Amino acid sequence: MATIDEDLGQIEKDIRQLKIEYDQYFGGGRKRPPTDIEWRIDLLVKRYNERSGELKSAQRFRFNNLTQTYAKYKDIFRKKAAMKEEGRLQRHFGAAAKEIEAARASQHQKEEAAAASAARTLRASRKGSRSCTRRFSRPSNSPGNTPENYRARASTNSC
Repeated sequence: MATIDEDLGQIEKDIRQLKIEYDQYFGGGRKRPPTDIEWRIDLLVKRYNERSGELKSAQRFRFNNLTQTYAKYKDIFRKKAAMKEEGRLQRHFGAAAKEIEAARASQHQKEEAAAASAARTLRASRKGSRSCTRRFSRPSNSPGNTPENYRARASTNSC
């Protein structure tokens, strides 16, 4: 039979392995959740909860930290599993996602550049070779001009 410190070390290793395997499961690399490791951790936690009187204070402190960590991870995994079952789980694929995002951004820039070029070409074709200069005075300074006439002249495109 293993000593208490060996069992606590085993619980710590199992918690790390459980986190890794759940990350693989939620990432799509595993078909099923790692219930065997979860079962093993639950068994050891129950065993030492019943035998807490035999633990020294340092061992009890370590055991309590491990059980809190396990409970925290178990809650996170439960929430992620519920989201996965409901179809709300978002997967992030790291480098592949960044590469796709970069490709989309460069495509978007190309489209914007093409649209800007087309707009410049269209303006140049409308404008032709004539240059146009407009001069407007304030309607209040010119006799007989009204603000409506001023706005009407400003909105026309004739040179």
